[in-house]
Amino acid sequence: MAINKRDLYYKTMTPKFLFRMVGIIIVLCLILSTILNLTKSVNIFGLIKLTLHENTHNKFQSQFANVLKEKSFSEEEFITFIEIIYGKRNPLISDIVKIELNKAKNSYGTTQIATHLLNINNKLIENSLLALQNEGKKNTRYANRLLAYHYDFIKNPKLEEVHLASESRFTDANTSRKRLVRLYIQNNKTQKLKQLADIPIFNKFYIHISRNLTAKEMNWSKYFNALLLRLVDISLNGSFILAIISGIFWFGLWLHALRPSSIKTILPLCLLAFLAGAFSTVPTLLLSEFFEKVFDFKMREGLLSGTLYFIMSVGFREEFCKLLCFVPFVPFLAKRGKPLEWLIVAGMVGLGFAVEENINYFESQSSLAGRFLTANVLHVALTAIAGESLCYLYTQKKEAIEHFATTFSMVIVLHGIYDAFIVVNALAQLSFLTFVVLYFILQMYFKRLNQLRDNSYEHISLTTHFIFAITFIFMTTFIAISFQTNHLDAIRILGRPFIELGIIVYAYLYLMPNSIIKV
Repeated sequence: MAINKRDLYYKTMTPKFLFRMVGIIIVLCLILSTILNLTKSVNIFGLIKLTLHENTHNKFQSQFANVLKEKSFSEEEFITFIEIIYGKRNPLISDIVKIELNKAKNSYGTTQIATHLLNINNKLIENSLLALQNEGKKNTRYANRLLAYHYDFIKNPKLEEVHLASESRFTDANTSRKRLVRLYIQNNKTQKLKQLADIPIFNKFYIHISRNLTAKEMNWSKYFNALLLRLVDISLNGSFILAIISGIFWFGLWLHALRPSSIKTILPLCLLAFLAGAFSTVPTLLLSEFFEKVFDFKMREGLLSGTLYFIMSVGFREEFCKLLCFVPFVPFLAKRGKPLEWLIVAGMVGLGFAVEENINYFESQSSLAGRFLTANVLHVALTAIAGESLCYLYTQKKEAIEHFATTFSMVIVLHGIYDAFIVVNALAQLSFLTFVVLYFILQMYFKRLNQLRDNSYEHISLTTHFIFAITFIFMTTFIAISFQTNHLDAIRILGRPFIELGIIVYAYLYLMPNSIIKV
């Protein structure tokens, strides 16, 4: 039996269908998230959280005892856990850990040196530091790393450097090598960094070393090459996978919005635009370093200085570099003469930039992870608006100069203000205005998309696709964050992004055709 195109279209557009679809996705994802959380092994974050309140200390002790019994942590994770406990400077928690370490002396080979580090906090045991130093002299694995951590804690960079250098000789001591590179960068030890660049075991950190050295020397061609290496240095971790999944869903949605008559031409074009957008992060970072080193244009906390920084530095360089990477597509698109393609292909450049940026959000800290949910749409909308205006400038020449200058300036200012309201501390009480800025940007984009798009019947409506994509991306992010933390923390982290997604959904349903929101 043939599917009636019109009937299917209308069925997938009804509020009843959309609410059911959203409900099913949420329920299935919550079930999956709960199963994953129940079956996952104890992680460092979960254990540390149990130390925060007295009523969970018993649970912490039992779970830590179980970790020692089953060796749930790798040796590397165990040492990281001990460092965190030491840094907390909580005698009660340290005593609990030492009690369990004494009960399970043979659980880890590093149990003894871990106890030495924790005993340094106890003034009654004066020989603990000496004992740990003796282990360091014998090159006992992880002893020098723990000593370096201790000296970092008491702000003694000279001894920290000595012990990190000693620990870095071990083949698998990547954490210590990373800390040593970071220490040299923080203390501007350029000559030491140059020496590390020639040591094979530091090849993993060559990108970071090279970026720092070339930026300090203002060797911009080498710095550009170092940024290119960073772009292709892909780690198949959770943040990368999540960013790619969301990118695929948004890519499919905007391709659907285009409704191409032939996929053979437009799909490769959109893919190239996406890759160009990812590449645009390279000149963006290059400009960032250039502004900082040459003009001393850095982020400052003042209301005016902070806002100007985000408009004239962040907003300008990101929008300029994205548009610059869209320029090669302009002659071909102008020749085809389809404004909808101008809008969508330019948006794909913005999407590529956002996906590359999203990976960095997750790798920085989970509290920033939620920002990537709105970053995709924001970059798509801003780049699409500026890109379409550039195509008009190319085709209409002088008549469109004023329009392009106004549009591009507005895009830069809106981008800068949006970021400033989130980041600048002096604007913290006005951060709710990001919602207003976001809605204003979306209003321009969705109105233009609605004007240009062929909104005749199709098998699956763009609205259905949009609601499905945004729900799936949000719930996938929820699963990832709750797996690293727990459901309550995931809800807390995603609270603000949830409101922003609500604004995106409202703007779409209100401004796009066949809306289910009527005024």
